[in-house]
Amino acid sequence: MCVCVCIYIYIYIYIHTHSAFQALLDLTEQIGEAKHPGLAEDELNTLPTQIYSSPQGAAAAKVKAENPEDKQCRICFEDFASGDNLRALPCCHRYHKICLDTWIQVMF
Repeated sequence: MCVCVCIYIYIYIYIHTHSAFQALLDLTEQIGEAKHPGLAEDELNTLPTQIYSSPQGAAAAKVKAENPEDKQCRICFEDFASGDNLRALPCCHRYHKICLDTWIQVMF
């Protein structure tokens, strides 16, 4: 909280003597850029992977009726195909491995 107030006061005073853009550039130099740390590769690799095999016959109809998104990657919105490499989260949602790995490394 104290840091936020100090930054606010610094920006307020600085803006009145310099341009706002220059104030932000100077502040960035002083405190460093804010960066998303990402998820380390070894942490990412603790999430399980599996090869998708599409259900056949009655099982396919049951999956489609009960939970249609269970056969679709909710990042790229493409249906899973037999042989696709998937990664599962602890909540049991599954995604294409490449989609989830990229998303997690960028967002977390």
